[in-house]
Amino acid sequence: MCFQIIVLAGGYGTRINSIIGDTPKILAPINDKPFIDWLIIWINSWGISNKKNIILSTCVGHEEIDSYCKSKGYKINCVKETKPLGTFGAIANVCSKFFSNDYIIINGDTILKTDLNSIAKLYKNDTDNKPLILLKRNNFKNLGGYIKKNKGWIYSASETEYISTGIFFISYEEIKSRWLKKTKTNFKNEIINKQYKNKYMIDKDCFSVNPISAKIFENELPFIDIGIPSEYKKAQDYIPKILRKK
Repeated sequence: MCFQIIVLAGGYGTRINSIIGDTPKILAPINDKPFIDWLIIWINSWGISNKKNIILSTCVGHEEIDSYCKSKGYKINCVKETKPLGTFGAIANVCSKFFSNDYIIINGDTILKTDLNSIAKLYKNDTDNKPLILLKRNNFKNLGGYIKKNKGWIYSASETEYISTGIFFISYEEIKSRWLKKTKTNFKNEIINKQYKNKYMIDKDCFSVNPISAKIFENELPFIDIGIPSEYKKAQDYIPKILRKK
């Protein structure tokens, strides 16, 4: 059971700029360590085989992020977007360059604590080979989440009961076919990275039509999103706690 891991780390981090300044969000300090250090600890704890290097999809702060990864000796490829492509565009940019049968894709500003190895097996055992997303209960009633439809789940811009945790499993063929359906073009890296004027988002533009599978977390899930100022402050103690907890 082998996956290529992709971390989406190309955002501006505008919500926490007042706290971290120009520091790329993935390098934001958490308890005296850049967030990426905790992210690597988390990924290594999954017990899931990783195909070659982890891939960081970067845009803003690429040089600083790449330099830090090299200084730490991390087995990471930093793949730069020449301009912000949106989350779906960033994924297509990476996958059209680095083929893998299957990918685990995570946001570069969130960490959660659960048995991802078992969830990976659920994904692999699905004969329909649908993407599998991790959803949690929407406690804040913010707009945009997932609803049940046709024995699967799709994204809706309305207020919903469940929202994405920012982590999902997906195959190369699913990414490619959904990209072609949305953009009506081809799946070549040089075109995706250099010629697209639109930003395509993974929820709205990829998971809003054809149903996908989901793992639902009904109860409280150890989860943190450092892109939110209040959560970033909480993360200083919370991330070390949940990652060191046996």
